[in-house]
Amino acid sequence: MFTGLIQALGTVGAVTPLNEGLLVGIEAPMASLTHPLALGDSVALNGCCTTVVRLEGSTFFVELSKETLNKTTFSDLKVGQRLNLELPITPTTPLGGHYVTGHVDCVLPLLSSEVVGICWVLTFALPDRVDYQGLLVEKGSITLDGISLTLNTVTDTAFTVCIIPHTMNHTTLGDLPVGGLVHVEFDILGKYVQRLLQVQGKV
Repeated sequence: MFTGLIQALGTVGAVTPLNEGLLVGIEAPMASLTHPLALGDSVALNGCCTTVVRLEGSTFFVELSKETLNKTTFSDLKVGQRLNLELPITPTTPLGGHYVTGHVDCVLPLLSSEVVGICWVLTFALPDRVDYQGLLVEKGSITLDGISLTLNTVTDTAFTVCIIPHTMNHTTLGDLPVGGLVHVEFDILGKYVQRLLQVQGKV
C-alpha cells in the first residue's frame, strides 16, 4: 500500500527482454528513499507496484510481466527515462496523500497544460469506461503516474488537476508532453463503494 507521495526520481538504466516481459534496471538515489531496499521489496514505479529482484549498488531491478506491459506504458520504456518512485507505507507512515494500491486501472492522455498563476492546470481525457467515469469526483483523489492528486474539475469529456511547482519539479509531470500517457489509479474507497452498490443492484 502506498500514499502517492513521491519519494525520489529514478532513471531507467537497462531494459532487457525477458520471455514475454522485461527486466528493468532503475538507478535510484537510495538516500532519498524511506528505507534501504532489499530483495523482494515492493516499489511503485509511476504508480505501478513492482518487486525488487536484484540489487547492484544504486541500481535495483524489477521484472515486468506481459500483463503489466499490456496495462501500462512500460512496453515503451527507454533507457534514460525518469520514473516516480515510492516505497510502501508502514503503520507509522504519515498518510499525506490517499490510499494507493499500485494497481493501474488504465492509461489516459494529457490533452493540455496551462500555466495559471504559479501552478499548472493539466487537462486529461475522460476514460472510456462509464464505471471509471463514476469514480471521478471534484475535489476527490486520483493517482496519476503514482502521484496523489486532487481532481480540480470534472466535465463530460475531461478532468483537470492543479499542479504546484514543487510537484512539477520533483516528479515526472514536468517531463510529460501534451499527448503523453499517464498511469491512472482511481480511489480504492470509491471502487469498493461502487462495487457494493452494483452487487446490491442499486447502480
